Amino acid sequence: MRYIIYTVFFIQFSQYCHTRVLTGSKGLLMINPLSNDGSVQTESTSYNDTVLFYLYTKNSPSTATQLWVNATDAIKSSNFDFSKKTVIVTHGYMDDVNSDITQSIKNDLLKFDDVNVIGLDWSHFTKSLLYTWVVSEVPNVGQFVGEMANYLVSLGLSTSNVHLVGHSLGAHVSGFAGKRMQESGFVPARVSGLDPALPGFNGDNPSSRLASTDAQFVDCIHTCGGKLGYAVPICQADFYPNGGVDIQPGCEWFDFGVCSHGRSFEYFASSINATNKFYAESCNAVVGGVPYGCSSSSAEMGYFATPEYLGEFYLQTTGSFPFSMNITNISI
Repeated sequence: MRYIIYTVFFIQFSQYCHTRVLTGSKGLLMINPLSNDGSVQTESTSYNDTVLFYLYTKNSPSTATQLWVNATDAIKSSNFDFSKKTVIVTHGYMDDVNSDITQSIKNDLLKFDDVNVIGLDWSHFTKSLLYTWVVSEVPNVGQFVGEMANYLVSLGLSTSNVHLVGHSLGAHVSGFAGKRMQESGFVPARVSGLDPALPGFNGDNPSSRLASTDAQFVDCIHTCGGKLGYAVPICQADFYPNGGVDIQPGCEWFDFGVCSHGRSFEYFASSINATNKFYAESCNAVVGGVPYGCSSSSAEMGYFATPEYLGEFYLQTTGSFPFSMNITNISI
């Protein structure tokens, strides 16, 4: 049922890229996400009760500790380690912090790496059937996530250890978080967009969506391009597994792209295990799922992507976990 709702509302509102939502509910101030010139207009409001942060660490991989912006005691009494990389994972439409997107990435990060993982829960908004309202909240939620990142930096976290990861709408939330950090003079090390949502966003204006300038390094994985996700390159490194379009291997046609849309975070989660290599060819372009002018490279899609390799990339995957066609014998 969740997949049916997800698909229907994504497609239903895909034509309204400039829709304005000006009403409010539950005492929250709504915004007009896209002005006449396509830029985002945001307003300051408190999201402490509706945008929630949950910390997971190697010492407590299954038990989350809630954190709050400007709540120093809560952070200092937690297992948060300011010397380690911090990965903030943001879910998308109809999901929450307990959904597969957050939990699969969190579990593999804490199994194969030693980092702080902060799972964002903005399901107060994403569980709504009014997709346009959810889209209208993306800039403000992203700004609030940026406030949390700024606060952690002010307490001693290095910006070189800030990695924002988001799926679908969460990819744009991560982008706006990066924008907010830069407004404060901080530049996050990386933003990873996992099939950034297409419906409801202005592709021509970088200020209205995830953009290549939102971090030192911005990488994207496209898996349902032109339907539920962006098909055009909007990041510094844009990876197009199996052409980046619906239908991804192992998925079916009848879910209108939901399975393919989710493959982006499944590929990313699998890539955290260094034995699962997702090597990609460098291409002049990937259009409509077809790669053009490709040549071999050492670029890797997913967690181990690096700014050494920028541009558009093509690769193939298998249709089932771990999805990689290059399984190595690296010991973890």
